[in-house]
Amino acid sequence: MSASYRGLFRLCCRLSFCLARLMGGRPEKGMLRHAFLLMFTVFSAVSVFAAENHCARDEQIIFSCGIKGSSKVLSVCGSGQLAKDKGYVQYRFGAPGKIEFEYPSSREKSQIKFTYSHYFRARVDRTEVGFKNGRYEYSVFSDYEGDVKPVVDERGVSISESPTGKERRLLCKGKGINHLGRLATVVPCAEEDSSGECQ
Repeated sequence: MSASYRGLFRLCCRLSFCLARLMGGRPEKGMLRHAFLLMFTVFSAVSVFAAENHCARDEQIIFSCGIKGSSKVLSVCGSGQLAKDKGYVQYRFGAPGKIEFEYPSSREKSQIKFTYSHYFRARVDRTEVGFKNGRYEYSVFSDYEGDVKPVVDERGVSISESPTGKERRLLCKGKGINHLGRLATVVPCAEEDSSGECQ
């Protein structure tokens, strides 16, 4: 057992001891079983989180979610140090642990490959980060419209094909991780942006 696993196991043992005391039971009785159960729960939660993004440990997760009705995962990852002229941004898509599409393939000056737009008014908040790859235009989005019924609260990616205009929307399961706003001062503004946030 590695040092990190031993540390986690000791922590789980302590938690099991405290829970047993709070519940009025004997801390020694079944403590090992409870510690293993608690450790398994923690590892399961960590594994699920890890499976829901394609970003490396030293990268920041700008956006990530599992795709509804699919085993695929969509992620927008950035370098730890990220600015307009520093670091990189990449879009990644594929099954957990297997990136099937990454854009751009080169990290050098990748920021200029993307655009940012944000629209906000009372009860409406829309953010999009887009890029073009050949005849396809991708838009990673977060949409909230509280002034309609039913309320729209969606995240995902829309992919439109030129010149047909055919569009496909892949929606996230749940809320996922959404920090698209971090790119406001990192990537160029989209033509339709009127927020004044990006440069």
